[in-house]
Amino acid sequence: MVSAMGSVAAPLLAGFAVTFVTLTLQAPENFRYPSLVMFAGTLSALALLTSVQCSFAAQRYAVTPAQFKDFGLDAEPHIARTQWAYEYVRRIWSDRAVKAYNIGLIAFMVAIVLLLAPKTGNPHGLAMPGFRWAAVVLAATGLAGEVTWWLLNKRAGLAWGATQTRQRPIDKVLPTVHGVLHALDHGVELQG
Repeated sequence: MVSAMGSVAAPLLAGFAVTFVTLTLQAPENFRYPSLVMFAGTLSALALLTSVQCSFAAQRYAVTPAQFKDFGLDAEPHIARTQWAYEYVRRIWSDRAVKAYNIGLIAFMVAIVLLLAPKTGNPHGLAMPGFRWAAVVLAATGLAGEVTWWLLNKRAGLAWGATQTRQRPIDKVLPTVHGVLHALDHGVELQG
């Protein structure tokens, strides 16, 4: 999931977010909220590109037991512990990729709503055709749905994590396999 998100969806959406910013820069007078569109588009592009970077970082630690064997690492006495450390670090980077993607996607949808908001002489913009307002309402409904989806998933994640100790010392200090192995050597219990 993370590899597809980081190699297909996030770069594609980041490109569209840059297009939003470029379009707004070329003719800001045509938009109701040009500064907000540029801010949301820039935030979206940066968050989505961060998601790409984090997903590639996660893939560096996606090592199967067969790959450990191919590299001759199966002779190592603590192979299971090393594999667990690799998996732990992969999960850290995967979580970061998903968080950055969610931020980027929500900012992307905010930019769409702001781009569609009609610019008229009427302070409420009510003189615009009904289908234009329908597009704004549809985009805002999509944004509300995405935020709701994100909040429900976040809540479900917190409910699941409530049964576990929420310690992540290595995540705060040094998210590397060496750091995880060092923590295990010193008796730190890691929760993944």
